[in-house]
Parts: sequence; structure tokens; C-alpha cells
Amino acid sequence: MGESSGSGAALSDFDADGINNLLEYAFFTNPLEKSAGPFFSLEVSNRVQFFPESIKIRYQRWVGGTQLEAGRYIVADLDYQLETFDEGNWVPISYPITQTTVNQDPNGRTEEVEHQISFDVLPAGALFRLGVTLD
Repeated sequence: MGESSGSGAALSDFDADGINNLLEYAFFTNPLEKSAGPFFSLEVSNRVQFFPESIKIRYQRWVGGTQLEAGRYIVADLDYQLETFDEGNWVPISYPITQTTVNQDPNGRTEEVEHQISFDVLPAGALFRLGVTLD
């Protein structure tokens, strides 16, 4: 990921699958082969543990990192941040979220993480995304 231009640049998409090299790296996929998704998903749930209604947010990430705060995780040179759209800008999620399951993938290098957010704390029409940056 150290290249600043050409097919190795972070925003390039050598295999033309719509997933740039930064995301291929973050989700541990091969940038030279078309990748199938999804790498980030949202699911509405009627009854999950103690939440009467919630949204489950799932994504794949590298193992061995540090959970800095709810929704933010840093590992190696990657920074994963759950974000919401607020007043015209994408900002870190400030809603109370609970990280539940973390399932290690068979490859031993990645894991699937699931966060839950109760509908009780969400404004109508809330939007979410997973921001990934290279530090």
C-alpha cells in the first residue's frame, strides 16, 4: 500500500470490481481479483438480546487492533470508524452502541464484528457508513 500512483495507489481499482485498493486491503481481499461483497451490512432486528428494536451493523476487519471507542478500531495502518450523516457532514457515531459478536474468520487474519444500535436513540432517517482511512 506504499505506492502513491499507478495500480497500487489507495484509490485505484486494478481489477475494476468497484472496490478500491484501500478497501481491498482493509477487508483482506485480493486487489487483482474481482471481489464479492458485502463487506458492510445493516440489518433491522425486532428483538435482539435486551434491545427491543435495533439495527445490527456488521463488517469485516483485521484482527489484533485496538477498540478506541464505540465504533472506532485501529489496527496496523488502518483506522475503521462507524459514521453517521449529521447536518451535512459524516461524523463519528455518537449514539450508544454495543459491540456484540466478534467472529474470527478461518484465515486467522480477519474477523467479522457486529455492532447494535437501539432505535430508541436514533433520529428518523439516520444514515450510516463505515469510514476506513490509511494512517
